[in-house]
Amino acid sequence: MATKLGGATANVDDKFQAEDDARHLTEAAKIRQDAKRHKLALNHMKKKASDIQSSVDMEKKAAKGLAAAFPADRCATCGKANCACEGA
Repeated sequence: MATKLGGATANVDDKFQAEDDARHLTEAAKIRQDAKRHKLALNHMKKKASDIQSSVDMEKKAAKGLAAAFPADRCATCGKANCACEGA
């Protein structure tokens, strides 16, 4: 865990984080100025986002399939799953 070095002294972790962030911002500015590099980076991000969305959609389909394959036990009295009248 980060600790303060003293009253007005900045946290050491904050200093390293600021330096790292500055490097990232500098690199981002260079990428934005290079049209080809920027376009390729954006296309890569779009592909990644599409792949992630496909995975999310597949998980949703799998969950629906599992629910249909393994339905909850139904009450013999009212037909509901996990009802209060079972065993009453």
